[in-house]
Amino acid sequence: MFRLFSTLIICAVVALPNCVHAEEGELGNLFGMVVVIDPGHGGQDPGAIGTFPGPQKSRVGVVENEHVYDVAIRLARIVRVHGGAAVFTIRDSNQLQSALPPGTPIPEDRNEMYAHTTRMVRAKSAGLQPRLNYANNALRRYPKHRVVFISLHFDVVGAGLEGVRIITPSGDPDLPFAEFLADHFRRGQRIRKNVKGEEHYPVAASGTRGIPNLYILSSRNHIAQRVLIELGNFNNPDDNWRLRDYRVRENYAQYIVRALTDLNRLALALVR
Repeated sequence: MFRLFSTLIICAVVALPNCVHAEEGELGNLFGMVVVIDPGHGGQDPGAIGTFPGPQKSRVGVVENEHVYDVAIRLARIVRVHGGAAVFTIRDSNQLQSALPPGTPIPEDRNEMYAHTTRMVRAKSAGLQPRLNYANNALRRYPKHRVVFISLHFDVVGAGLEGVRIITPSGDPDLPFAEFLADHFRRGQRIRKNVKGEEHYPVAASGTRGIPNLYILSSRNHIAQRVLIELGNFNNPDDNWRLRDYRVRENYAQYIVRALTDLNRLALALVR
């Protein structure tokens, strides 16, 4: 009882949102970590759109932002169960965790707003700055915690490429968190591969390998452990199916939490 009371007091003192211990009397293996989750696109910017065959030779659209937001909801839920704090850069109060039948796309609603505001999410660099402001504010708010930034996306590249790619800040390809992510997606057989089944640069720095310099990972983002995860490729039929399967989206969230757990085992003084 004393340990449980202590856990609740600690949560109250540091004001961690939705602080939940893993089991009664335990702090959880993500305790002391704040995960800033940035679901890509939203609002005025639906992101990429994939298609798949529908009835009577029609094409059915799959919108990026709704599906990565679903992964974000799942990720936040698991982080909190393990004692960490999870906050979003944007929010969609109308979207709950989806359990639509596998293969069914999540409908687009364009209701996404910036966190704690009533402003609809905008496109391009101007639309990214409020996300960065929120991320940097989290870093200032929790100076004694390990703060991690995760931007979730789904890309459109050559059809021969499938699986997950982790993108790191420019000039920092050996980020510990990125390597942990690659390891767990590799174990789950979801890491980025080419048509021959060979790994295809599963971890790459922003501005390399045909990747543009990503504003969201630039030096304007002050969180050291920051990554953008491309959860698959719309041009690949298998990835297109996976994105529409809530069970796969749940697995993606679990792999990310396992990587967060590995990172949280490292001494905070050595790796922020």
